[in-house]
Amino acid sequence: MPAPPSEPTCLDAALARLAALPKAELHVHLEGSVSPERAACWAGASAGAVRARWDAIASMDAFVAAYVDLMRLFDRPDRFVEAASDLAARLAPAGFVRAEVTVTAAVYTAHFRTVDEGALAEALVEGRRRARERGVDMAFVPDAVRTLPQTVAPTLAFARRLSTLDPGALAGVGLAGDERAGPAGEAALALARDLPPAVAFLPHAGEHGSAAAIRWALAHGARRIGHGIAVLHDPALVAQARDRGVAFEVCPDSNVRLRAVPSAQAHPMAALFDAGLRVVPCTDDPGIFGLDPLASYRFALRQGVPEATLARAARTSLLAAAGPFDPRPFLEVHDGTAPDP
Repeated sequence: MPAPPSEPTCLDAALARLAALPKAELHVHLEGSVSPERAACWAGASAGAVRARWDAIASMDAFVAAYVDLMRLFDRPDRFVEAASDLAARLAPAGFVRAEVTVTAAVYTAHFRTVDEGALAEALVEGRRRARERGVDMAFVPDAVRTLPQTVAPTLAFARRLSTLDPGALAGVGLAGDERAGPAGEAALALARDLPPAVAFLPHAGEHGSAAAIRWALAHGARRIGHGIAVLHDPALVAQARDRGVAFEVCPDSNVRLRAVPSAQAHPMAALFDAGLRVVPCTDDPGIFGLDPLASYRFALRQGVPEATLARAARTSLLAAAGPFDPRPFLEVHDGTAPDP
């Protein structure tokens, strides 16, 4: 009698079925998606040395230092094109048909002043074109930085430029940066005040910060919450988010690596699903953290989240996409009404 399937075999089979479903990656940073090989090529360094530095990251401060160094390599428009194309090449075989990719445009156009606003917009549109050739509808989320109020105006200006050049290239506008100073600051307030109502607000909140950051984001019209794991600290907020259908872009591996939670076992991913929230597994910075596109689905399976629940999460990812994107052709696959190939 053959032996029963081992756990890895069962997990791999579940992942293969999830890979066959159309999905959206809703929380991934363009800069953080770059592979160590690509970063090493740009820097004239050893890929092994780059990987070793990234593997040693064990705190937010170390991550920020490595991330800033990586951002400084994006000093030519063609590197944004390469990064977008590389990301799409990894996403497509795993069933991702949509990607909403965060890029901190204001740092390049107004802080480093290494790339012209128009040239950067053209580069992202070209990256989007190459991604669509691979079957991935890629759009971008320019984000302001909480601790840098001076990034707000150039972020909004860049979003307008990108949308004018290609309306499908803008998914929304984000807000990232260290939450430890409080739920809102000058940059957050300015962004919430000046963001056009038609543009989706897609902030990070409740990763290292408290539930108050999520409450503030929802009060200012957030369509989705990046990370958001602190929502479970406030049952009333859980109910509010559930009732409003807010999607949570949960990135468990990066939460563990950056000590937002003490261990993989302590991560609340399964609890977020159990609370009835709209959870979308995402990868955040897969190049830096060495993650494949299905890493967060794998993480959830290992926590005991049922495959059927994750199949529904894949469907939710399509429905939670922002910007000009029609999920209906892909929902037919989930609903079982698509014709056989």
